[in-house]
Amino acid sequence: MGTTMGRSRRLVLAGVACLAMVGCGNDDVRPIVEDDGGRVEADTGTVTVMDVGADVVMPLFCAAGRTQRDCVCDGGLRGTQTCAGNGQDYDPCVCAPDAGAGAGPTRVCEPGRSTGCTCTSGASGSQVCAADGRRYEACMCAAPDAGPLLCSPSNPAGACPSGQTCMGGLCVSPCSPSTPSGYCSGGQRCIAGSCCATACDARCCTGGTFCVGPIAGANQCVSHCRVSSDCGAGSWCAAIGDDDGYCVPPGASVSGSRRCNIDSDCTGGQACTPTIGAGGVPRRPFICTDPACAPYRQCRGVLGSCPEGYCNFCGASGRCYCAGVCASDAMCGASASCIMFASSRGSCSTSQTACAPR
Repeated sequence: MGTTMGRSRRLVLAGVACLAMVGCGNDDVRPIVEDDGGRVEADTGTVTVMDVGADVVMPLFCAAGRTQRDCVCDGGLRGTQTCAGNGQDYDPCVCAPDAGAGAGPTRVCEPGRSTGCTCTSGASGSQVCAADGRRYEACMCAAPDAGPLLCSPSNPAGACPSGQTCMGGLCVSPCSPSTPSGYCSGGQRCIAGSCCATACDARCCTGGTFCVGPIAGANQCVSHCRVSSDCGAGSWCAAIGDDDGYCVPPGASVSGSRRCNIDSDCTGGQACTPTIGAGGVPRRPFICTDPACAPYRQCRGVLGSCPEGYCNFCGASGRCYCAGVCASDAMCGASASCIMFASSRGSCSTSQTACAPR
């Protein structure tokens, strides 16, 4: 090529591998333009080669159109820039646009929350999301011998800015009206800016109420009760377990049974009788049921109309039902006892013992 192309010039890079890597540590390395008559040094910054009539070989610093790196936009927001087509530089920083008029700027983090970051020393620090949620504040790093280490994933008991607490390596703000998703202790939940011990979806159950549901399609805070008279007007007491109940909100329809102590606690001609457990064993609570000449239901028929092996007995409280005859507690099951009833409405003598809920 020497005779047809004229004098051949070529750019020979002294230590090309070193220039392609960060921190090679030699500021004196300079590219050299060499031709048949001698050589000329060029600056190590932006290399300008004048009167180039031959092949020039330049090092690639990134993969054109593929390599990306983080960059900082106005206001401290993070953006990205892509390797330019010549492989020698990066295109301008591309920043996410605002969400539009009236919608507010794009949030990149939750205000008050912190995340880990790396200090210039290589140690772990933390940075807190700014109040506008668009950026993180500067990385907070502990100075040597300056006191306790800062809160970070590697130091979950570290120090946090004033007013925050280190939880799981993150600095979090306490629950308050200005921080409605803030931190609460003792397993409580922040609801509407206050710590709640008994959360019920988006509600907080207070004043001794507790969460039950779904009722009318949602969980609701309800009061404890034993009979319907414990509840307000239009409400009634639904049974829960053996010895508890809750007041059903007025107008709500639930599948639970109505708790009672005596027949007058029931409506629609129902009677107050025991709950029938596994194996036909009577147990608490007493609930309102339709009359029937059946085990542990109120029989309003003629004398002796309870099934064989059952007596139509009434207790001292006035609750009457067909009770299974027994000779000992063992015949009644774990939730009942073998007792003598106050009166009989059938052919059985009151000296006959029968099973009743404990």
